[in-house]
Amino acid sequence: MLAVTLRQPFPLFIARGLCDVIVRDFPPPGHYTGPLLIHAGRSYDEAWRRHIPDVVHGIAGAALREAGYLYPLPRSSIVAYAVLSYSSTQSASHWHTQGSHRDAHWGWYLGDVVALDPIIPDVRGQPGLWAPGRCVEAAVRKQLADRDGTA
Repeated sequence: MLAVTLRQPFPLFIARGLCDVIVRDFPPPGHYTGPLLIHAGRSYDEAWRRHIPDVVHGIAGAALREAGYLYPLPRSSIVAYAVLSYSSTQSASHWHTQGSHRDAHWGWYLGDVVALDPIIPDVRGQPGLWAPGRCVEAAVRKQLADRDGTA
C-alpha cells in the first residue's frame, strides 16, 4: 500500500467523491496501480485556497457539511483509501484540466474511494508515492475490514 500527499482542498474532494483524478506532470512511478492512501499535506493549494469557502458553501457544500467537513480542513492526515486504477495523458474527467494543474499531462485515475472516519492524524507526508508505515497501514486495513464486516 502506497500513499500520495496532496494539498487541500483536493484530499477533501477525493474523500467526498467529488474528484476522481490526481493530476501530475509525470506518470505514477513504474506506472503503479493498486491501493493508494490519500494524504492531506500541511499546506493548501494556493490557486484553490480562495475557492474553498465557495465549495464548502456552494453546490458541494451540503454534502461536505453533512459529512462534518468544516474549517479547518484536515491537514497532515490520511483522509481516504482509494485504488489507483490507471494513469493517462488523455482527459477522462473535467478535473484533469481544472485549477492550477492546467499544464499537467498525467491523470492518475481513482476508483473505490473510501473516506476514512476517523481520519488518521499526524502523519508526515513525502513527495511522490511513499510507504506510509506499518501502523498507518494497519489502522487503514482495520477501518476497511470494519466497514466490510470482515474484522
